[in-house]
Amino acid sequence: MLGITVLHTLSLIFTTKEEVIDKKNKEIALKRILKNKKVLLANLLAVGHMFAIYFVTPFVAATYQYKVLGLSVFAVSLITAVSSLVRALVSRPLGKLGDKKSFAFLLNVCYVMLILAILVLVVMLPSFDSGKIVIDGIGSLYAFAILLLYNLFYAVAMGGINSGEMNIVYDFVEKEDRTSAYAILKTTSGLAGSLATVLATALATVFQDKEMFVFGQRIYFIQIGGVICIALMLGVILFNKLVVEKLKKAEEN
Repeated sequence: MLGITVLHTLSLIFTTKEEVIDKKNKEIALKRILKNKKVLLANLLAVGHMFAIYFVTPFVAATYQYKVLGLSVFAVSLITAVSSLVRALVSRPLGKLGDKKSFAFLLNVCYVMLILAILVLVVMLPSFDSGKIVIDGIGSLYAFAILLLYNLFYAVAMGGINSGEMNIVYDFVEKEDRTSAYAILKTTSGLAGSLATVLATALATVFQDKEMFVFGQRIYFIQIGGVICIALMLGVILFNKLVVEKLKKAEEN
């Protein structure tokens, strides 16, 4: 206890006047943002999208692509490299689309692409694979196609979502408040993703020892999580259309 007190005292002694002023300015900016209902509502887009995708993405990376689809490390690495390149290539055109139309419009386009990515996992069931075409060092060609399509749609979506959500929030704050607004955006959306992971893991634990079938086809938790994710993303799109876009138009008028 004495040590903590000494360290706290030393930190006060060696804190410069400029640092104190900067800290106070950040606190003022934070309070100002928390009172801004438009910013908080716009921030819900990132919170909703992160909450939705974390019902799926952790499970794809952890188990689905290897244990269920049976792909090799090389195959997954190849797909990851291709999707990273695609994301880099589409980021600039998507940014121009946001500037030309609006970032709310851009987000809905990207949210639809995200839904398509999840839909690939929901619809293209592993049980549909006849197993006739297998490539050495890769795995099943059908399984490879599933993961490739999922990653390509996901790459295009994320090429515009991060910048779009950030710019939507920035539209409702002054320039000097943007750092604080960005911090709130990342913190709240990160917490939403963590909460979704906890809930999804608890739900997956319930089903992990059960063989589930729909219309005679074996399904896994990734399909259940995918349906939840799609439903939540449709809600995010609706919220963007009915609430955020109207706020933006009102701000412009």
